[in-house]
Parts: sequence; structure tokens; C-alpha cells
Amino acid sequence: MFIPDEDRESVARRKEEQGLHEFEVFGDSDLRLEENYALEQCEKNKNNHKNFIPVLEFSHHHLPGRYSHCRTLLECIQALAQLTVRLRVHHVSNNRPDGYPGASFRNLNHKLLGSGWVYKVSFGEGPCPCRCLKPWWKVEIFTACHNVFDEKEAQRTEADLFYDSESSEVTTIRGYDVADNSVQDDVCILHCVNHDQKTAYFLKNAVRRYEFFRMTALWSLMSTLCVVISHPHGMPKKVTVGEIVGNVKHDLEQSQLTNFMYTYTADTCKGSSGAPVLAGVSGKKSDATGVWPGAGPHRGHKDGENQCGSGSFYVNADLLDMTIFQGSMKEMTKIGTVRNVEPFIHQSIALEMKYAGYIVDVMKLPDDKIEKTTRTTIKNFDDVDTLIEMSMEMVENKGKCGDEDFFELKMLLDRMCETTTRIAIRNAVDVDPFINRSKILVEVKRRYADFVEVKMLLDRKCDTTTRTTIKNFDDVDTLIEMSMEMVENKGKCGDEDFFELKMLLDRMCETTTRIAIRNAVDVDPFINRSKILVEVKRRYADFVEVKMLLDRKCDTAAVLATKDAPSDAFQILNEIKELYRRLLGILYDI
Repeated sequence: MFIPDEDRESVARRKEEQGLHEFEVFGDSDLRLEENYALEQCEKNKNNHKNFIPVLEFSHHHLPGRYSHCRTLLECIQALAQLTVRLRVHHVSNNRPDGYPGASFRNLNHKLLGSGWVYKVSFGEGPCPCRCLKPWWKVEIFTACHNVFDEKEAQRTEADLFYDSESSEVTTIRGYDVADNSVQDDVCILHCVNHDQKTAYFLKNAVRRYEFFRMTALWSLMSTLCVVISHPHGMPKKVTVGEIVGNVKHDLEQSQLTNFMYTYTADTCKGSSGAPVLAGVSGKKSDATGVWPGAGPHRGHKDGENQCGSGSFYVNADLLDMTIFQGSMKEMTKIGTVRNVEPFIHQSIALEMKYAGYIVDVMKLPDDKIEKTTRTTIKNFDDVDTLIEMSMEMVENKGKCGDEDFFELKMLLDRMCETTTRIAIRNAVDVDPFINRSKILVEVKRRYADFVEVKMLLDRKCDTTTRTTIKNFDDVDTLIEMSMEMVENKGKCGDEDFFELKMLLDRMCETTTRIAIRNAVDVDPFINRSKILVEVKRRYADFVEVKMLLDRKCDTAAVLATKDAPSDAFQILNEIKELYRRLLGILYDI
């Protein structure tokens, strides 16, 4: 099989019109042939793409020396790589204005290829967009607007998951809509449909892993590092590493806090548009303090440098009180203490962050508590490890610290516990094991009003008495199948069967004792939800237990960290560290 000359000429002619934006263009030939041909014809990376590292081979050896020791950074990159996808757009919308990237491919039988990454997975509400009757999950993919311009293009877009090598088992999901697409910022969120529960749960866990490592990596040491994960020329996933060379730009007066542009040296090629660009951008370059780690979509290249647009970042700025937020997500929860400190900035953030996913705020210590040099180092702590190390240093120095230092230490430890508590209360869909517990209970209470008791259903459907043995079963699926069979057979079971069935339902579904089986399509989601409620209840109990232990250990550590600290002070502090890790494990299932 070969690529027709007219196909090659048509694609080559129009590629010249796409400008600096790095989506790839294929004709109507076999994908593998197109990939190889595009690679051979590439004029940007004439070094045989040696800097593009296959994702399965990427390790700490590929990171610059000063970063190679950071395990959480490597795990963060690997977690984000699991979420990176290849996009294949089979239709270019007539709504693309003249002169806009890709507009010249309208009404032609060509495909646009780009990259993106999954940033949210939720259980589908309402009928499936593909009009089937199966349970479905909504997968939201962050990419560039010039990859997927509008709803028409979304409906003709396929996203390839797990394309890590030539031999990978690729899972393909289809798009159906876009949200938050912005031509100005060149960002877009593609909504896709997935019907496979295993895939949905894998992606949800991968998102949680990425968020966990994104918040725990030592970003203060990585203010110039840049990592791009993409599908250059539509090929299997590759990783490139470089440095930030441009400035962050933001304009509070224009309420554009989350808008930024920066340039970097990590290699990219056609097909890299929309790929996640992982970076820790120093706030010093933007007249702010702290470091902003996160991911933004790759846009293109100009004058030998690559560019990235808006994305999701962690802000550690004095005025924002170490506020954690995500850009371009839905439903803001809370802005934080900046409301009373800087109302104008608070208003700007509120306007710009109306789609934020979650915000966790940490109050700063009063200025009068941070006068001495020995205390300033703990003004803007990032993680409990640093805090524990400082606690141990205080114990070692013993007589060099006073009571105020130990009081301050206890306040920091207490606030660290409060911070992790708030992290647990983050927005998520109702099938997420880490959803807000009160939100679940409200949802369950609402659904109870619509439930039909099994007895009422069976009484209407079962008119005669016929014995059916349902005593021996091992799982809920078997029970549901038998329940549905009873309903379908109508007149073949009686009251005794119903009573036995209800007892089994009560035992198997600890939280929801009555399940509406009037509609077979709804049965599995209800059963899954009841299982999740039990799991959430268990995890919540574990969380409270660890939180209580942490609180007690904090009190103990504050007492022990004195000039007369006993010999087991280190043991107490190590126990705090272990409890904190257990708490994170409960929150993020790591």
C-alpha cells in the first residue's frame, strides 16, 4: 500500500498555510504509512528526532542532573503520560474563519492530528450522546482550539488512549462536544464518550495520581524545567525535556490572571499541538512570588522557540496565601483569605476562575511571628516533609530555640492537618471514591424519593406462586440477574420469593437497601453507587482516624520539641510523617 502522489501534493500544499501551529495533516491513506512519510519529510528536527524519548523508555536518567534525584517529578511525568492522548479530527468545520489554522482543509478528505490529555472523568448523566442505552462515562480532554474548533469537529474526532508503542493495545473513544473553547487563548476541552468501566476507572485513578504528584513535587527547585509529552507526526507517545526561556505574562487589570504565554526549548513537531507542557514557572518572571507547576497545551513554534498557552497551575504567591487552583475547570468552590486582604485581586480571580475545580487555602502566620531569621524559613512551607525535617532540626539544636518557635511549629503542624482535611473536600462526580461525603448523602436522599421498593415492583409483576431458589449466590451481579429474570417472567414467583430477595438485597447493598429495578439500564449504576457509598464510608472513617492521630501526634511533637526533648522525639516525629503519608494514601488511593 502506498500514498497517492495527489494526496501528498494536496497535503504538502496546504501544510504551508497552517503557519506555526503544530498539528499534523494526513491524507486518506493508512495511518502507519502516513506516520512514516510525515517523519521522513519533517524539516524541523533533522537529527532523526533523537531528542524524542519513547515514553516507555523514559526514566530519571533523561532528566537534567539537578532534577534526576526527584522521584516525585518522574512519577508526575509518568502519571501525566498515562493521560496523554492522540487526537484524530476527520472533519474541518466551515466555522473556522478564513486565515485561521486549518481553515484551508475545509471540505477536504484530510485528517488533522494533534495531542491532548485527559483531565477529568465522570459518570455520564442522562442519555448517552451516541443514543445507545448503555451506561457511559464522560471523558474531558484538554487540547488546543486549533486542533478541535467546535462541536461539529468534536463529533468527528477520535481520541486514541494508551498509544505508547507500535504494539500497544490502543483504546479509541469518540468526541461529541466541546466546552470552554477560546480562539484567543487557543484552548479547548473536548468531551468524549466512553462505555468501558475498566477504562474509566483507570483514567480516574491516573488523574488522581497526576494531581497528587503535581502537588507534592519539589517545584521550587524546578523553576526552569519543561517537559512535553506528545504524539509527534501521530507516532506513539514521546517525551522531550527542555527549559523555560520566556516570561510568564498576566494582567490583573484585565482580569486575565490565568492567561499566560511562555516559551521553552523542549523539542516538538507537527502533531504536538495541544500536548501537555509540564513546567514549574518561576513567579519572579511574572512579578509574583512562588512557583507555578502544572500543564498547559502546546501551541506552536516561533523563531525557533516553542510556545504554550493557558493551563492548570499551582500558585504559591504571598497575596494568594498558597492557594491551589485549577484553570478552565467547572464550578469554583472558594477563593480564600485574599478576599479581605486584596479585594480587587479577589474580584479578578473570582471572575477569571469561575470554572475552577477546587481551591485549598492556607492562612499565613502573623507577621509578628516571623521576625527572627530562624523562623522565616517556615513562612511558606510546601509539604510536611520539610516541616518534619525542621522539627527534627529544632530537637537537635535543643537549647537554641525558644517557646515561641515551638508554639509556631505546633501551629504549622495543626494547619498542615487542616490543609489535608480541606484537600479531601474537593469537587468530583458522585461515582468518585473521594467525593464530598455530604454531597453523596444529598444525592442519595434525592434518589430515595424516586426509588420503587422491590416489594411493590414484584407484587405488581408476579401474579402467581412458583418457587425459585435464590439462596445460593456469590455476588451482586448474580442477584441482579435473578431479580431481572423474576421481573421478566412476571407470574413465576410469589411473596416468599420476594421476601427472600429483599433480605438478600439488604445484605448485599449495605447503604441502599432498596433498589429500583423497574428499568434494567439503571440497575448497574445503582448497585455501583451503593458499593461506592460503603467504600466512602470506610475510607472516611480511616481518614478521620488518621486525622485524629495526627492531631494528637502534633500536640506531642510540640511538647517534645523543647530544649529538654527526650530521646524518643525523633520517633514521634517519624510517626507523624508516616501518619501523614497514610492520610495521603487514603485521599488519593496511592
